[in-house]
Amino acid sequence: MEPEDGPQSGAALYEGPQAEPWNPTEESTAPVRGRHRVAKQRSMGRGSAVFGVAAVAVLGVGGVATAEGKNPLPVSLPHLPDASQLPGIGALVDDDSAPEAKPVAEALRPDAGEALRNRILDQAQQQRNAADRAARNAAQQEATAKAAKSAAAERVRAEAAAKKKAAAEAAKKLEAERLAELAKSFVKPVSSYTLTAGFGESSSLWANTHTGQDFAAPTGTPVKAIHSGTITEAGWAGSYGYRIILTLDDGTELWYCHLSSMIVTSGKVNTGDTIGRVGATGNVTGPHLHLEVRPGGGDPIGPMGWLRSKGISV
Repeated sequence: MEPEDGPQSGAALYEGPQAEPWNPTEESTAPVRGRHRVAKQRSMGRGSAVFGVAAVAVLGVGGVATAEGKNPLPVSLPHLPDASQLPGIGALVDDDSAPEAKPVAEALRPDAGEALRNRILDQAQQQRNAADRAARNAAQQEATAKAAKSAAAERVRAEAAAKKKAAAEAAKKLEAERLAELAKSFVKPVSSYTLTAGFGESSSLWANTHTGQDFAAPTGTPVKAIHSGTITEAGWAGSYGYRIILTLDDGTELWYCHLSSMIVTSGKVNTGDTIGRVGATGNVTGPHLHLEVRPGGGDPIGPMGWLRSKGISV
């Protein structure tokens, strides 16, 4: 049975020496050396450890007193030094200025993520800009090389064209000089004339096509040696009338036909020597000189082209 005086008060449960107020001091809070060393934790804020210990102590003592129905025991807290100066606690709230803490603290700032993002975007933009510059430089170098190659090819073509033109002009000049020299040693067969029947023409007067060039002139007009050579034949030649054959040094035969008279009938003659006179002997319709050109004494060729090739304008 329960005692008649009722249940015991809470004070009876805590008989004995009155508990003294707990005042944390440097000696009471010093860490136990050896087995119970507190690991360093940087995640705790400055002073939070000290405040937590003090709060637990106060609440513990006050709570016990309240639970016993007694007035709360007075708890006095001494002036606490800065948390970083407390032994054992200072290690927990070590300053973030430590070299290994700075990157972590920097990364944990509210704007650290945005700064990192901006840094990454800046680096990516710089890489893109560098790639664009490299592409532009490569394209510019390629264009420059292509332009240089095209310019070099154009220079080669221009030089080739200039050389070809110069060679053509030089050849033309040499030909003119050659013809000028030949003109000094070649002359027209008659000085005054009119061109009539030409080489290759057809007429009832000839059994075949015309084999020479006719120079119409009055009877008695002097006929000259076109070039120096040797008279190899002179006399009557049927339809050719009186004819003189002048053989040049290269073997070309010049036939002077229808002459009225023959002045030189053999031997060497020089350019411009008078060897006969214009007439109308043989098969003719009027006085004229019929001139034939036979290279090597063979078939006749057009006298006009041959005369021009010797620098004679007719």
